[in-house]
Amino acid sequence: MEPGYDLLKHIRKRYPDLEIRSVRALDDYRQEHHVYVVNEAVVFRFPSTPRGVQALMREKFILSRIHAILPLPVPRPLYSSSGTEQPGEVFVGYHYIEGMPLTPQRLQSSGDIQHQRRLARQLGEFLKALHEYPVDFIGIHLPQYERKSDWQALYQSAREQIFPLLRPEVSRRFAALFEETLNDVPMLDFAPCLTHGRLEPYNVLYDEDNRQISGVVDFSHAGVGDPAADFAGLLVHGEEFLDWVSLSYPVPMAVHRRAQFIHSVTPLQDAVDCLARGDQAGFDRLVAALR
Repeated sequence: MEPGYDLLKHIRKRYPDLEIRSVRALDDYRQEHHVYVVNEAVVFRFPSTPRGVQALMREKFILSRIHAILPLPVPRPLYSSSGTEQPGEVFVGYHYIEGMPLTPQRLQSSGDIQHQRRLARQLGEFLKALHEYPVDFIGIHLPQYERKSDWQALYQSAREQIFPLLRPEVSRRFAALFEETLNDVPMLDFAPCLTHGRLEPYNVLYDEDNRQISGVVDFSHAGVGDPAADFAGLLVHGEEFLDWVSLSYPVPMAVHRRAQFIHSVTPLQDAVDCLARGDQAGFDRLVAALR
């Protein structure tokens, strides 16, 4: 039996003329979605939770507005379910963007500084266009992220659920970071904009043959937030890479500092999210890495 048969039947019902010749599962997304590449041309995503359904519908709406104006390819909605909000039945099909995740190892393997700078410029141009897109043009209500109240809530959750599991010096270091940031009023003052929300290596695709970024995927966390959140995802490649990004999209020092803060506390946010969706194994793995 082909992978995802029970889910793919919903595609067949909605699009009976779509010939499905091959199906390949993408296991990296199993926690939040079931994802399949059909005919090596279309990526179908099936959210596994009600919250995932809402995020997918929001993502579809955002991408239908912005895909044509960005300097890098992003998923373009081609197919979608109709008349249901039930997890396991809801789906969206996007055109398939080829490429491998731009991991730090893949970036560094070239050993070519000029090449790495070109990739940073591509990402800077992409983020500049995304962040400048008028939020009102999206046409739907978007969630707001990275507000001071959000960081206060994360700090409280981390103190209750995570800090007791860490070495005391690690907990103290995180506590000091939160206290310093939350008490720095000017630093937390920013102009909200449209953000990707999860610009991590597995969402930035790299074309090894043409030695360029081939696209940016997974806008399920997109919303209105702090531009620093997208820069924070790029800090996995180091401070120098972010400096190169700023050559095509200048990064003010306050944004840079917030990006460093967000990058530092993202593992805590991921761990809290794991608990919220009942992923104890994921929570344990993240806490073990923090210890």
